[in-house]
Amino acid sequence: MKKQIERRQKMTDKDSIKEPLNAFPPADGFTKIYNFRKVPMGKNTSLEIYRCASVSCATEQDCNMFIEKYKFVSIVDLRKLGDASIKAGKNRTLKYFPRVEESKDNGCRQTVNYNFFTKKTNKLLVNNNVYTWHGLKMITSALFTICVYVIMKIVLFPWPKYRKDWKNYFIATHLRWIIAPFCVKKYGGPMGMTYQCMLEGSKEVIFNILKTIAEPKNRPCVFHCASGKDRTGLVAMFLMASAGCTREDIIHEYNKSEDWGISHTHAELIGAGGDGPNKYVDLDTKKNLASPRWAMEATLDYLDKNYNGIEGYLDSIGFTKEWRAKLN
Repeated sequence: MKKQIERRQKMTDKDSIKEPLNAFPPADGFTKIYNFRKVPMGKNTSLEIYRCASVSCATEQDCNMFIEKYKFVSIVDLRKLGDASIKAGKNRTLKYFPRVEESKDNGCRQTVNYNFFTKKTNKLLVNNNVYTWHGLKMITSALFTICVYVIMKIVLFPWPKYRKDWKNYFIATHLRWIIAPFCVKKYGGPMGMTYQCMLEGSKEVIFNILKTIAEPKNRPCVFHCASGKDRTGLVAMFLMASAGCTREDIIHEYNKSEDWGISHTHAELIGAGGDGPNKYVDLDTKKNLASPRWAMEATLDYLDKNYNGIEGYLDSIGFTKEWRAKLN
């Protein structure tokens, strides 16, 4: 039994080395700021709007870059205050960009938080993903995985040093099985389906975010969530559309975060790295949970079908032509 465990350990270690970007470098000049870039705003290259991943681990050097090089006025944080990723670091940015309950629009440095996951969004996520045929398959896979895990835990009781690795391996396997029913490109996979729930459940939040960024006194600015690809990707989509960017431009900008999303550095930033289950997650699963093209394609198709395009959606939430004109 011990030899079989060691053989399996070698196999899983070999299988886990599928990640093309084991480490992802910080943006130029930064030490702990990742996936940072300027949002392309069509012909209007003068707009200073940037995006990135969580700034909770920013160093003093990073804060100085924000202030001295980029001259940011606002940091728009797309996470609720209780988000675990907010507590992950010291968040030195708050020393220079104090948190306010709502945007002051007065040109003073500030951090504004917006919670994308409203009660309505969370309810839609449950209704659209759990109470479905895909949800039934997901629950079945989860129960099967738990049963196997309990059996292996009993079998491996005499070898405690192997229990942790097998636990991590089965968590990774469980993740692969649990998202498998949702990996339908037509619907955007698990990320595309999540975005569609956000679009319907977080309309007021999206309007307030766009309003804050559109206000000239709040720029230059940077907006981010935890990973800097999902909630951040949706906001970038709306900003680019408001500036007249094409569908392909929007998809390409979203897909730029894929290498970051599958990297070990990303897993570390969101608290899923280290010697945990992440090292056993296969590359296909990571790509489905990163920022694949089809997730944004399905999101744009959803907006075309239900709102006659992005502009129709923006009009429906109150971000009308008058607001969009501030981004042109």
